Amino acid sequence: MKQSKTILYMIISAVFAGLSRYDLPFDFLIFFAFIPVFKTIQIAAIELKNRKIKDIIKFSLIHGSIYSIVFLTISVSWISIVTLPGFIGILLLYSVYYSLFFLILIWGISRYKKIFASFIIFGFVGLEFALSYGAFKFPWLNIGYSLSHSIYLMQVLEYGGIYLLSFLILLINYYLYMFIYEKRQYRFILIPVIIMAVWWSFGYYRYHNIKTETKDISVGIVQVSIPQEIKWEASFIDSTIDLYQSKTLELLEKEPVDLVIYPEAAIPVYLMNEGMYLSNMLRFANFANVNIFAGFPHYVRELKYKNQPEPYIFFNASNQFQADMKYDIAYFKNQLVPFGERTPFLDRFPILWKLQLGQANFEPGGSYGYYRVRDLVYSPLICYEVVFPNYVRKMMDKKVDFIVNITNDAWFKRSVGTYQHKMMCVFRSIESRKSLFRSANTGYSIVVNPRGDIVKELGLYEKGAISSKVEIYNKPSFYHQFGFIFPYFILFLFLIEFSLTIFKKNVK
Repeated sequence: MKQSKTILYMIISAVFAGLSRYDLPFDFLIFFAFIPVFKTIQIAAIELKNRKIKDIIKFSLIHGSIYSIVFLTISVSWISIVTLPGFIGILLLYSVYYSLFFLILIWGISRYKKIFASFIIFGFVGLEFALSYGAFKFPWLNIGYSLSHSIYLMQVLEYGGIYLLSFLILLINYYLYMFIYEKRQYRFILIPVIIMAVWWSFGYYRYHNIKTETKDISVGIVQVSIPQEIKWEASFIDSTIDLYQSKTLELLEKEPVDLVIYPEAAIPVYLMNEGMYLSNMLRFANFANVNIFAGFPHYVRELKYKNQPEPYIFFNASNQFQADMKYDIAYFKNQLVPFGERTPFLDRFPILWKLQLGQANFEPGGSYGYYRVRDLVYSPLICYEVVFPNYVRKMMDKKVDFIVNITNDAWFKRSVGTYQHKMMCVFRSIESRKSLFRSANTGYSIVVNPRGDIVKELGLYEKGAISSKVEIYNKPSFYHQFGFIFPYFILFLFLIEFSLTIFKKNVK
């Protein structure tokens, strides 16, 4: 086996997959990105069939690590802007994931050739699903997110979510692989053409035939673009609050608004704990005659963990402050960024409290938040939470008319991470068929309708305010009722294939 050839295959695949994540018209690359991976797995399965397991492990380690490092460096190198140790950590972690995954694929296919197609397709989707859970969950890398410029293809999200997109992409890759490398039969070109034609046509029809209702309730978004370097400096606290209030008044002078949204940690004080600032917020909401939903840090005096360095637990919080001088029950972020917002396993290994890498060590909230503005109900997602489709799906168990996402992407600077995070809001809107209002500290702040259109937007580091009436799609989406069975079903099929492979090997 010429290992240099298979390594080149891995690099090409990783480059194609990585480039498809940019704000460029490179979506089409993902339909070819996995052909070199399929070929590499097929070569290894044949040539390593009768070799020792250590040879398969070595091959998998080299190729899995190369694919992971190249792909992550291209697609999420912006993590290094936030935390260089964190980026190095995710490179190492995903090298282990992909190496182990390739090992399973090569081992299984080398012993039972007929499972190649289902094993490798189900395997990739199952891997994505599995990596959405656990202490190190990071579902940012799902294959389906590559189609961020393909609004018609994205419409199937309503039925199978992001995992259905990944499945269809892999299916097209497989048939193209079969045509190029295995059997040059026209059916292997015809099948992906038919899949794409039906897929696109369905999306076109669905996009243009969704019947929505525009409510006479308007939601505003304020973006003041405070640089991360000065956001938490005490000398800027009052001027930051003044800036939000002045932009709110500018918005209200142009048009009536029922709700104004400020971003994650917009108020850089423990707002609910500090009477002066809380009174200021309530008085301003009353003066402006508008409800305000804002993010802020929060703490509760409590000793909860062994070796906890101080008698407080902290939350990444948000709340609605009403025009009648009242406020609701605060919502605390549940899905915390591993290491960035909380060190994993603090409850099991108390010694980790001594690990200080600049992380916040917030406490997860434990419940969803639901807020009312006139006769509509909205539910918030703080930053990273919008990345989790099943978390959003469960949020819909109660009546939700629209979604609010608040975030502070100032950490990402002007990197592609800001674009990727923005577009995940579009994916969640289509899945749920809900309008989504996103307020970001330094951008992008956007309004997304149930079709996935970005109808209003504030760019990176732009200062200003936008507003839009709430567009409602009255029927619950299939995905949020039943659609999440799809990834479970795919993972189940992969495990069945894997079990049958072991059984057939033992029988022989």
